[in-house]
Amino acid sequence: MKLRQFAALSGLSMIAAPMVASLAMAAPSGFSTHKDSKGAVYFGGSPSSELSVTVGGLTKTKNLKANACGLALVKGSTTTPAPTSFTIGANTINASTLPTQILPKCSTAGVLEEARTSNFKTSDGTVVVVGQTANSSIVMSYLASAIKKVKLNACGFGKISNSTTKPFASTTTFMPAGGSTLSYSSISTKAPYLCSKDGVTYQPQSLGS
Repeated sequence: MKLRQFAALSGLSMIAAPMVASLAMAAPSGFSTHKDSKGAVYFGGSPSSELSVTVGGLTKTKNLKANACGLALVKGSTTTPAPTSFTIGANTINASTLPTQILPKCSTAGVLEEARTSNFKTSDGTVVVVGQTANSSIVMSYLASAIKKVKLNACGFGKISNSTTKPFASTTTFMPAGGSTLSYSSISTKAPYLCSKDGVTYQPQSLGS
């Protein structure tokens, strides 16, 4: 694979670099994880392969339904545990600090069999949020992680695009398989590498140069 510097932005001609045999099994020489001006994060690896990246600190939302007594239940599933910390409105709720109590029955008239004035959790880990409007819809937000599959091109790099509706935060983390965890704020911003259809890598000048 060849590595050539691409300096079209500055009007300079391209300079061919010597062929480097090791590039056939890894990202281009000198490549490191970086982000572009739109916030997309670029990762390197074996050309034409797929890289698993664990992205942490993603903001997610879930709609809850309060019952006739104004209780909203936050519970996990067999595959996805309930979040340990989440926000409803302006209130952040930490499940680890809540007392464990029995969930009382709610009558059709909207009266609890036993009063509950503060948030609590049940023995199975369900978090019960009290004081909500009866039979209303509630939006819960929380932080979660997800595994993203990044398709690496013939030059050995690929990207995870930033979302315009739920952009990466400074505390969002990225951990490529076999690599170390990086926070979004610590990843440097550079002009992204380019790859031609025949697997030739071009490296634009850095942003601001």
